[in-house]
Amino acid sequence: MLLQAILAFFAIFFVWGMLTKLDRTVHAVGQIVPTAQLQVMSNLEGGIVQETLAKQARSYVPMIRLFASITTASGGDFDANQSAFNSLQVKVSRLEAQLAGRSPQFPATQDVAVTEQIGIERSLYLSRQLDLQGLTSAGQARLIQAERAVAEAEAMSMPRWRDRYAASPRCQRHRAASVIDPS
Repeated sequence: MLLQAILAFFAIFFVWGMLTKLDRTVHAVGQIVPTAQLQVMSNLEGGIVQETLAKQARSYVPMIRLFASITTASGGDFDANQSAFNSLQVKVSRLEAQLAGRSPQFPATQDVAVTEQIGIERSLYLSRQLDLQGLTSAGQARLIQAERAVAEAEAMSMPRWRDRYAASPRCQRHRAASVIDPS
């Protein structure tokens, strides 16, 4: 069954190849540039096309402006790098404030992306401060607990130590000597 399907496919392919006609054949080395069809236009500076000034089915002479662009690629890269720089400045302000133990002072800006980043950094600063307070409270609680445990252990061991010392022969000699010589 599979063999019959493969043979049928090749038979149909050869019949189609014999019956169809090609419009045009071209032998060339390199790039093919058809003259009767659409051509790809490229801009040396790059950029984003804002408006197409060319109309369909018209011919144009060289050096006529066919597109209006918003920004060039280098301008777009500059804007992206400037935005990254501003975001990093905001992050540095937060980190410096955390190290100094003070509230961060962010620069005033009209840029929406930087304002959004300032909100993120403020939230992160508050979150880190709450974490620090929690860790500090937990550390203080452990310290208090350890101090209580030490005091309790000392209180438990003092009576035993006194009893042992009182029963020891050394203490008995010391008491006997103090009764004889009260000085």
